[in-house]
Amino acid sequence: MRRGLVLCLLLLAACGARSSLDVPDLGAEPDLAPAPDLAPPADMPAPDMPPPDMPAPDMPAPDMGPPCVPEPETCDGRDQDCDGFVDDGLICLSVAGVVGPPALLDPIEPQPDTRCGSRWFGYDAPDRASANPLPDFRQEDAVVVAVQRGLVCGGPYVALIADFPEDDDGGRLGVSWTSDFDALPVLGDEPTECMDLGGGAGICDFRWASCCTDGVLLGPFPESGCLRLTVSERPTPDPELGDFVVDTFVVVDGADNAFTFTPGEPIEICATLEPARD
Repeated sequence: MRRGLVLCLLLLAACGARSSLDVPDLGAEPDLAPAPDLAPPADMPAPDMPPPDMPAPDMPAPDMGPPCVPEPETCDGRDQDCDGFVDDGLICLSVAGVVGPPALLDPIEPQPDTRCGSRWFGYDAPDRASANPLPDFRQEDAVVVAVQRGLVCGGPYVALIADFPEDDDGGRLGVSWTSDFDALPVLGDEPTECMDLGGGAGICDFRWASCCTDGVLLGPFPESGCLRLTVSERPTPDPELGDFVVDTFVVVDGADNAFTFTPGEPIEICATLEPARD
């Protein structure tokens, strides 16, 4: 029995040694990094996102100013009747190049008359060898420019009249003009005083005695555009003409307005015959 116990112990020792040789030593486990923490920090606020069905916030409407209150149109480049067009339905006249008040570009009213052009100018009756416009805007010792347009006359006419009939003197003046038109009809007091240069331009050399006026009628304007008119004083060496002294150079309109101008410097009279658009 003692020998059997010894044998058993020897067998156990041998089995233990064999077991330690059969299992390879793989060493320690690899040191793996921890998985990243993808959760947001506890103190980070969540984005403020509106629910999908939330309506857009109300935005204040832009300030468009006071509403347009319809009024009758006037010739001032504005839309008074609130229809989106300026000066529509009107024939507008203006003058520029005048001195002193009013401003450099001013609306003017035509002379009121139902007659047109030469009939309104009324040359040679009742005052002989003189213009006889109605209403009578002629002035002694003055050069007067006026715009006339009757209701059925088409475009406007421009008249220049120097002096007043049956005063104490005559005189002499030079007048020249250019325009935006291809042609502009010319009616002078005397057949040889004025010359149409073509292209809507011309010149006049006026000489008149104390009995009469002198002047010219231009028009009608064939379309929208401007006429530039220059009056030049000239000496009067002819003693029969007298010593004409011009006190006034003036544009008069049908609303009793007077616009003075300077001799030797052009004045510009413009007409809009079709409604201007915004």
